Amino acid sequence: MIDLSLERPWPHLNSAEAFAPASSERLSTFPDRRPNSARGLKFCGDSAFYVELRRRVDEYFRISGRRRRDCWQMYLKTTILVACFAVSYVLLVLVAQTWLQALGLAILLGLSAAGIGFNTQHDGGHGAYSSNFWSTS
Repeated sequence: MIDLSLERPWPHLNSAEAFAPASSERLSTFPDRRPNSARGLKFCGDSAFYVELRRRVDEYFRISGRRRRDCWQMYLKTTILVACFAVSYVLLVLVAQTWLQALGLAILLGLSAAGIGFNTQHDGGHGAYSSNFWSTS
């Protein structure tokens, strides 16, 4: 059964106070009630999980013979994504004449921008492009 009573949810506040933005002082008094999983996951370097994870990653690279950084496949992926972004932008601005062409190119432009954001920036953030700090920062 749905409660349709007109009882105010915040009886100690009038209607103007109920929806007014709170001051920074009031916000800082509220405790952080988010679950631990929402606060961020942190591992210390000596936990059993972290040690086992590092061991398995090191073993994978040792067995597969793959390099940890400077993979040609990663550079190819980045080149394709940036080229797709540039070409779809130029075609959208200079060539598209119908709404259907513009729609297709806009979708391609958005997907390539998302690919750059999710792939290239993610890999760069982990330092996977190069061992040189200056090239990944």
